[in-house]
Amino acid sequence: MGAIFGRFDRQGAKDTETERERVAAELRIWGPDSFDQKYSSCSFIAQSTLVISPHAVFEKIVVTPSGFIVSADAIIDNRTELLLELDLLEADATALSDTALIALAWEKWREACVSHIVGDFAFSVFHPDLDYLFLVRDHIGTRPLFWAQRNDTLVWSTSAKVIVDHREWTWPIDDMAILAFQASPENPLPDTFYQDLHTLKPGNFVSIDRGQTKTVRWWNPTVKSKIELESPEAYARACRAILERAIQDRCHTSHLVGAHLSGGIDSTGVAVLASRYLKTKNKILCGGYTWSPAFSKEHPDYGPKDERRRIVLVGEQEDIPIKFGRSSGSNIFEFFSRPLDVEGIADLADELPTLSNASKDGARVVLSGWGGDEGFSSHGFGYLGYLIPRLKLRNAANFIRFHTRGLRNIPNVLSMVWRGGFYLMLPDFLHNLIGRFQNKVERSTFMRTDVFAKNSRYISDIKRALRFYPDPAKNIKACLDHGHIGMRMETWAAWSAPHQLQYRYPLTDRRLLEFLMMLPPEALLLDDRPRGLSLRALEDVIPPNAEKHDLANEKFRKAAREESLQITMEAVRNGLLSEDCPWFNMQEFRDAATSPADQSTTEGVMKFAEVMTAMRLWFFWRRAGQSRN
Repeated sequence: MGAIFGRFDRQGAKDTETERERVAAELRIWGPDSFDQKYSSCSFIAQSTLVISPHAVFEKIVVTPSGFIVSADAIIDNRTELLLELDLLEADATALSDTALIALAWEKWREACVSHIVGDFAFSVFHPDLDYLFLVRDHIGTRPLFWAQRNDTLVWSTSAKVIVDHREWTWPIDDMAILAFQASPENPLPDTFYQDLHTLKPGNFVSIDRGQTKTVRWWNPTVKSKIELESPEAYARACRAILERAIQDRCHTSHLVGAHLSGGIDSTGVAVLASRYLKTKNKILCGGYTWSPAFSKEHPDYGPKDERRRIVLVGEQEDIPIKFGRSSGSNIFEFFSRPLDVEGIADLADELPTLSNASKDGARVVLSGWGGDEGFSSHGFGYLGYLIPRLKLRNAANFIRFHTRGLRNIPNVLSMVWRGGFYLMLPDFLHNLIGRFQNKVERSTFMRTDVFAKNSRYISDIKRALRFYPDPAKNIKACLDHGHIGMRMETWAAWSAPHQLQYRYPLTDRRLLEFLMMLPPEALLLDDRPRGLSLRALEDVIPPNAEKHDLANEKFRKAAREESLQITMEAVRNGLLSEDCPWFNMQEFRDAATSPADQSTTEGVMKFAEVMTAMRLWFFWRRAGQSRN
């Protein structure tokens, strides 16, 4: 992995040596192990590498026989299969980097090459004489990719910062992006915070051919054809085999590997299977990283449901050293000022201490269970809506029983039948009408009243919830298409770069996701149970009753929020928000920042989220937007 950068000027304007040095310095943060560049009278292409896989030591920019220049931030996980498709023997490809394989795939399949590649990647293919650029991002968005075009100049990179810092251009802030973040900070932005700077969506490519731009969604998996196997056990075995391959591919490194370990199904399954595989190679998992605090007087054992018990148990059984969290109010306050415009908007400050722990341990790969809820350990959105019209009422009753822990609470049962069943079966117009009634759009994040009134329709569209259907596979696809998975990956990629480590996400492996979306609903929800397939596939891996009851972590987070609010209050009283940012009703903002809300209530937590979002935007404005107001 690493980073890439490219610049092409049709009129032949060259980057200066100083500018090339600036780009190289930024790219080396992402990839300190090697750096390659190619420049001419009209173009400059650069690539840096963080060595993870054995083939990465051979990484460099590749020029194909037909003159295409290929640069990549990539790890290919299906090298064996790709080599066969390229008519190459593994023995003859030991010195072939992943960029070199991508170049060979491009020569054979051109734009269609991307469907033959499984892994984490963002890469560019450029031909100056043909005035052609191809940019592509992997199916889920593990690696970011940005691009801009002004007049006769094209620029692209996996680092937004290296583009925004380009001294030749200025970057006006997009007020609609600010508004979108204020309205719905938990959702991906329509684009970046800057006018003309575009982010390539996960699973998409863009080609710019002699100035003509075409964007295509290349990953659009089918959810119609279904895999039919002979028994529930067969589905579980098939799922387990694909999962193990996904994990093993991501452990293919000579460097230390760590893993998230929260006590839930996803992270526990990934960490345990990775640990067991590494042991077969005479290696160990260097750490199981959790956000939960260590047992202490402040955070004692809270009893059988304390997930730290399961974390410790897994660590002892699998010889995984457990590294507990150490987030604090000061961590959160420092997080407020991080550059969300170039790092992404994900808000999990809890991960920053984890990065520090993993870096100190020498990990270069951290495996994460992120993305599991949307597919592998599906909760079964749409399953009731699938069962009811088919009159599979016993299955429906079983499913409801698992969700509501029985059938005696009639209001809960009826609510679930409506929300998870009949509501999903409504035609779109009626579904949307009820949704607008249930989810009234209100002003948030101290938005100015005049701005809210002027843009209420846009805000309503931004805040619109995902549309789910009575089809679990279709709903998995909807969650994956939404972009929130890649949103967090983009931020974590930026955060991890200075630590010289790489997150990898086995549960979003393309082979696994495509398998899951082709299963019959009864196979995905084995035993009519939420997460049924994952529970059966991991029955020898996860501890009994593995669920997320993170009591200690919630108390830990509550204390950190309270501390951060106190720090914020003191900073504001000392003049932090003295400058008026035009994006806010500043009086409301200051009042909220100096009157910390009770963090033991839902309303108080929501108010904290508003303050956090506003603080992040205010720091952004002070850095980048103040000069134009």
